[in-house]
Amino acid sequence: MSSPRSFTTAAESHSSPKSKKGSSPAIASSYESPSKRSKNTHSHFYRPVKKLPYELLNHAYVYMSEEGYSEAISLLTKFLEAGYGASDAQHPSSALVPPGQYISLLATLIVHPKYSTHAKSADAAEVCLKATTYIRSLARIVGSINVNLSELFKFPDDGSNRRSYKPTDDVLGGGLKLPQRIANSGSLWVSATSFWQVVGWAFNCSVRNKLRWTRWRQFLEVMVDVMEDDWAARLAQVDVVTQDTQGDILQKSLVWSYMRPESPGSSTGRRKILRAIFADGSKKSRQLYREVFYGESEPPKGEDTQSKGRLKKINIDENDFGDYETDSDNDETDEALVKRTRASRGRSSTLEDDSEFDEDLEQLTGADILGGIEALRLRQRLLDIMSEVSFHLPKLMTDQAELFDNITEFMNPLPCSVYPSLLYWPSMSLHTQNHLNSVLLFDIVRRSFPPKEINVYAPSVAHIKEHYLPSFAKTQSLSNHAKVVVILENILCNLIRRMKLDSELRADVQESVENGSFRISMSDGIARREKRALGDGRVKGKGLEGEEALGRKLLDASTMRLRLHMDMLESSKCYGRSMMTVPKTPSRARYVLIETPTPQKRKLFTDYLPPSSRRTSSSLSVLSETPELPSTPRASESGDDGGEADDRMR
Repeated sequence: MSSPRSFTTAAESHSSPKSKKGSSPAIASSYESPSKRSKNTHSHFYRPVKKLPYELLNHAYVYMSEEGYSEAISLLTKFLEAGYGASDAQHPSSALVPPGQYISLLATLIVHPKYSTHAKSADAAEVCLKATTYIRSLARIVGSINVNLSELFKFPDDGSNRRSYKPTDDVLGGGLKLPQRIANSGSLWVSATSFWQVVGWAFNCSVRNKLRWTRWRQFLEVMVDVMEDDWAARLAQVDVVTQDTQGDILQKSLVWSYMRPESPGSSTGRRKILRAIFADGSKKSRQLYREVFYGESEPPKGEDTQSKGRLKKINIDENDFGDYETDSDNDETDEALVKRTRASRGRSSTLEDDSEFDEDLEQLTGADILGGIEALRLRQRLLDIMSEVSFHLPKLMTDQAELFDNITEFMNPLPCSVYPSLLYWPSMSLHTQNHLNSVLLFDIVRRSFPPKEINVYAPSVAHIKEHYLPSFAKTQSLSNHAKVVVILENILCNLIRRMKLDSELRADVQESVENGSFRISMSDGIARREKRALGDGRVKGKGLEGEEALGRKLLDASTMRLRLHMDMLESSKCYGRSMMTVPKTPSRARYVLIETPTPQKRKLFTDYLPPSSRRTSSSLSVLSETPELPSTPRASESGDDGGEADDRMR
């Protein structure tokens, strides 16, 4: 795709949101941020930080250096939470926090295979859970800025030297240095070259190795939470320091340390990030993102069921030290580790037999293509963060027009069956969803940007009727036409949501419904797509028997839902309702409470329902042919009565 500025960019909308044509103040106010995590809502109180006194630190050091991590984390948690209940913004009390090397080690323990999937005892397996809880508590109680996580959570590509790794001397002080390899050269922050290698490998595991994914998912959730909170806290600082241009403060964030391009506006770095976010376990993705820890993808070694989970007895008189001499990790030098890790990255991944598993990948449908719903939501949150950064730092990264252009390059080649789940984006603001949907649609339809006259953040009713609803793909692929209808369905859903905020838009929709132009435009698009969508036998998956067969089913289902959305609009017109309280999901459209209709209007409304719902029982008296109708509350009423009436409608 080309990249001319053929429509309003995010940076422009940020500077003058009310200047957009066709958008009311209610809609224009939503242009403040592409994510629902508004900087204005960040009012969390963080406790100040105080480094551990030497005596207390020495206790933690003894546990940590002897790899008694479970006891060490319990002790550090008590230090962190001491005085928490008595601390507030007016009378803050300091939280005791260990040196940065200890925090980095605890983050490593969240995903290290020795304490998760390869744990040899229940106590060892508990370490990763405790480490996860501690890092979450640390971010919640003292915040990422106070402990300088943007420095502690650095990877080699962020500026440190992998072979000469040294723990960061942070604001907490160096303290007692931990000697074990897992806290130094074997740390996560050295084993992985960049945060995006971790992201790519984790999402590969979400498709190919569910056992490892359970731990990497926990790590990504923690990291994304920390990144979002750190970004929100720095945005709050920008509000206070009004003379700041946002660049100096925001560039100190953890997010920016991972997304900083080699040169301002370079697309190479953005594509590298997006490639990791959309990692899908394919052969190409596995070549790009290999395992972080040596041998972590291999299944746990078999153990004697009698000794599993039990500690071996110690007999000092006979020089039998039980488990203390079985840990081979401490016997391996750093040079051997580096050579072994490089060798593991040079060979193919040992997740599973590649040829057999690649065949299984082709059978995946829906959200499973991208690792399931949990993986999908994490991918969306990372894309939200990218959108936030491009919104606030367009000169250093890029504007949203360019960013969504890059996102489209990775989203549109995906199979059609993943689109309904992928485009359901609860964390993204309404105007940003419209923007992304518009770019996706016109890439499939025209292979270009949306027309200049369209306000992609809040398209008008006239533009939806003229440019959106009649759209059809430029190819004969059933899969591409299914994607078009899914995108249109989302645009129409967003239109209904916008109608609650914008009375002028509501009036425009009402007028288009009454004169029939809305229905005509939608029907014209359906007819065009049915005529054009003949199927493309060249599509991978045996033509009409694979991806195209799924496209046919999705096209039919999405078209039916598109008609249902139109029926919702017309039914409210038929019964004289103002544009209404709309159900959140199309499947509940038939339960919208309505004013008492005339027999003619009652029959019209009944015709919109599927045959199974066209009943004439007393419990569904609104749809009954009898003229005597019980009084029912209006849809605008709230409370328990509405729920009881909803049950009667069922």
